Formats: sequence, structure tokens, C-alpha cells
Amino acid sequence: MQNSCRVIKLRLLPDENIVWATQKGIFGLSFVVAFFGIIGGIFLAFFGFLGTNKGIILPPNPTLGWAGVILILAGLVYMIISSVIAKSTKYILTSRRIMETRFGKVVREISITSFLGRPLSQFLDKEAAGTVNGQPVYNIRITDPKSADFMELKSLNESAVKTLEKISQVVRCRYCNTINSALNSVCSYCGAPLQ
Repeated sequence: MQNSCRVIKLRLLPDENIVWATQKGIFGLSFVVAFFGIIGGIFLAFFGFLGTNKGIILPPNPTLGWAGVILILAGLVYMIISSVIAKSTKYILTSRRIMETRFGKVVREISITSFLGRPLSQFLDKEAAGTVNGQPVYNIRITDPKSADFMELKSLNESAVKTLEKISQVVRCRYCNTINSALNSVCSYCGAPLQ
């Protein structure tokens, strides 16, 4: 179970339990692009303001220097905004839905009942994203069977992925014969424990 973030002010449905919650990973392609933009801006600013006299003599070009400064600032602002958004984004798997929240509000959700009894391979794509602390992490893309919209969950550990892969599995209540998600610990109809 992955519980590396606090879930605050989340309104759960009746009989809904949080299975795991995690924060979105900070590093991604946008972070890398911003970093290289900053590095490129530093070179432009350096050669624009100072010029060079090694080999080819290039006089200082303030326009090029200011373009470098603007590139540095744009990269820094983009990196800060991306980090704030990543830190405020949480992925939550409950016994009833998969949610993406940002700044404490649900921005996307998919009901677990959409997957029950269906082959999950049609709706879930898993891609290795690297390692964190020597453990593999994955990026997951889940397509909602009803709307065909998708949700991307980034930097999930192996335990969270294995739990997520159970969303299409069903368990039948031995007391009332109701079909439940394998994520449920009690029957959604009669409340009996599911074994």
C-alpha cells in the first residue's frame, strides 16, 4: 500500500475506503525541458553579454544576452510552476473509484464498477519509468471504459500497481450473492466481510 501523502478534506462516498494514496512524482519530461532551457539561457547570456575572443572573435551582443536572461527566467518560472502542480497532485485509489486530485479538489475520477469483470489489459497500460530508492516505479494510463477518457498516474511503486491491477477482479458475497470489487473488504450491499 502506498500512502506517501495526506488526504485532506476528501469527501468519500458511503462505504468507500481509501486503498492507497500517493503524490505525483516531480521529475518528468517538462522538468528536463525546463532544466535544459535554463542551461541554454546561461550560455546565451554569457556569450551575449561578454562575447568571446578564443578562435573566432565575437563582439558582445546585448540582445542575445537579454534573450538568454529571458530564457533562464522562463525556465525557472516553468520549473517552479511544474513543481507546485506536481506537489499538489495526488492519486487516490478507493474501493469505489480512482481519483486524481489537485489542490484538494477532484479533477478526474473513474468508477471501479466500469471495470468489473472486464479484461483489464484493454484499459490499463503500464510503462516502467525508472527507479526510486532502488525500487521500480511505473507510469500507468487508465482508459475509462464508459467515456474513453483516460487518466495518467505517474511514479507508482510496484505495490500500488499490483493493487490497481485488481480493479477488474470481482468477489461474490457468500451471504447475499452480490458481486463486489476485489478491493472491497465488506459487501457493498449487505456489509458482510468479504474473504
